[in-house]
Amino acid sequence: MKEQDTDDPLTTERYLVLCYKTGLSRLDLDDMEIGGALDYVEEYVDIFGNKQNNSEESVREAGQADFDSF
Repeated sequence: MKEQDTDDPLTTERYLVLCYKTGLSRLDLDDMEIGGALDYVEEYVDIFGNKQNNSEESVREAGQADFDSF
């Protein structure tokens, strides 16, 4: 996972939101330690987060023909 330039600490609320967004239930969290849950979130982002990144990479720069047709 990429390191982001942020000064925001990982609060309990943010931790729980991350776990919820990745599909971890309360029962899952009861069986996991915090480190394991964060590792799971990181893997989830590595696998499923690339779908959003691929759509951003498919944007191309407009050429002269694009401007002419506009």
